[in-house]
Amino acid sequence: MSHDGEDNKKDVEKEMLSEASKAVKFAKHAIEKTAENLHERLSAMDEEESKEERDETNITEKIENMSKSIMKSAQDIKKIIMKEADNIREFITGLNAELETWKFNAEDTPDGTRIELHAVAKLRKKPTS
Repeated sequence: MSHDGEDNKKDVEKEMLSEASKAVKFAKHAIEKTAENLHERLSAMDEEESKEERDETNITEKIENMSKSIMKSAQDIKKIIMKEADNIREFITGLNAELETWKFNAEDTPDGTRIELHAVAKLRKKPTS
C-alpha cells in the first residue's frame, strides 16, 4: 500500500507539474506574440510618421489607439492566465481530495500514514507560496 501510494503521488505530482508547465508556456507564448505585434505596430507607426507631418493631433490619436490596443492585449492575456489558473486550481483541488483519500486508506499502516500526511502537507503549501 505504501509503495502504491507513493507511486500514485509521484504520478499525480508529475501530471500537476505538466499542466502547470503547459499553462506557463501558453501564457509566455501569448505574451511574446503580443510583444511582437506591438513591436511591428510601433515600427509601422515610425515609418508612417516619417512620411507624414508630425501633427500633434495625429500623434495623440496614435498614442490613444496604441494604448487601447495594449490594454486589450493585456486583458486578453489576463483572461488566458486566469483561465489556466482556474484549471490548475481545479486540478489541485481534485488532487487534494485524492490525497486525502489516500491518507485515509493508508491509516492502516504507520509508514503509509506518515508518507501520505507528508504528501498532503507539501501539496497544500505550494499554491499559497
